[in-house]
Amino acid sequence: MKRFAIIGLKRTGSSYLVNLLGSHPQIHCCGEIFNRDGVNLRWPKAMGGRPAGREITSELKELRARDPQAFLARVLAIDFGKPVLGFKIFHKHNRPMLERILEDRAIAKIVHRRENGLARYASALAARATGDSGRHAEKPLVEFDAADFAAFHREHATFFDETERRLAAGGQPFHVSRYEELNSPSRLKAMLEFLGVTPDLPPLQEPPPNRASSDILSRFSNPEAAEAYLRDHGLTHWSREG
Repeated sequence: MKRFAIIGLKRTGSSYLVNLLGSHPQIHCCGEIFNRDGVNLRWPKAMGGRPAGREITSELKELRARDPQAFLARVLAIDFGKPVLGFKIFHKHNRPMLERILEDRAIAKIVHRRENGLARYASALAARATGDSGRHAEKPLVEFDAADFAAFHREHATFFDETERRLAAGGQPFHVSRYEELNSPSRLKAMLEFLGVTPDLPPLQEPPPNRASSDILSRFSNPEAAEAYLRDHGLTHWSREG
């Protein structure tokens, strides 16, 4: 069984990527297995769906608390009836385990990015304000803070740069996935080839509903401050997305 990890951040369309890969007949893709709120195995409907996986999920959550390494090994040993098994991990889920995963050559890596830092920032602030990660169609206006945004973007850019540099320095092949290319047949085909499955594409799902305007500046209560920051830093292309 081939194993892979999707490495990334919140607010990047990574759940949609999990759905896309999981729609391939040779792939089972779990969600955030190190999310403190759940294990997110995405138990297959053909195996009884979530109710059937509830007992093992509860056992795994207890094991994760005691021994994260044994937990990961147990998850990767589950037979989901597919030859390729993946999962998602973010940089703040469990840093020691992320370090081990990055060093483990038996786990292929997909580094998933969203280049528009302002869009991620607006989305993160809205999710924080509502306590919701995507269920609400209406998002509140949020306030742009230059210092807060600079720290937010710097942390995330550094994480991706260091991750890719580390993998490259170790001679590990990895695939870079981008939010902006999630519905590109050629890019999805390249990802499937990287995972070693037949590149025959499953039917592409419709993109997730656009819960906010493509005009990123309109998501802020003080758009002029965000616009000035982008202009001063040569990032005016981030004023729109999609």
